[in-house]
Amino acid sequence: MPHHKAQWKSWRQNIKKNSINTSLRSGLKTAIKKVDEAVEKKDLASAKQLFLEAQVLTDKAGQKNLIDKKKASRIKSRLMRNINAIQSA
Repeated sequence: MPHHKAQWKSWRQNIKKNSINTSLRSGLKTAIKKVDEAVEKKDLASAKQLFLEAQVLTDKAGQKNLIDKKKASRIKSRLMRNINAIQSA
């Protein structure tokens, strides 16, 4: 446990940041799963709409260093590749 005032403040901030980051990470995973489910059902219109939402969340997570920027790019690329596979089929 912290013994100094500054340590207590840092501890409070860490708890707050942790809860925010956990929420953002969870929302990102949910958005990705929704796109994958739409792709699995071969619902092109829904998949494209959900992809736009997932893209925004992925970009924000990458900007805030919640995930690496290259990982964010890789996630978007894989989702779009799956959507394009439905479109061409």
